[in-house]
Amino acid sequence: MTYNFDVEAWFERERARLEVLKAGGALDEPAFAKALEELESRADAMQSSLDGTFPVGSRDPSRDAPPKEKTCHGDTDETENGL
Repeated sequence: MTYNFDVEAWFERERARLEVLKAGGALDEPAFAKALEELESRADAMQSSLDGTFPVGSRDPSRDAPPKEKTCHGDTDETENGL
């Protein structure tokens, strides 16, 4: 699956919207600065959530490995320790 969401384009559109609100008098300088800071934080969070890979279903290697057996002598079965 491919995500075609462009965080930078979204950020620029939202920043432009804030600029329009500021120019129209709906936001003063402190309110604009606060809104811009919140916007930057949201953009950073979005970018972080989109970075990396996300294994799904059988493509997740941890789902393919059989569970390790536990014994009263430790975390793994004795055959792994050469006994």
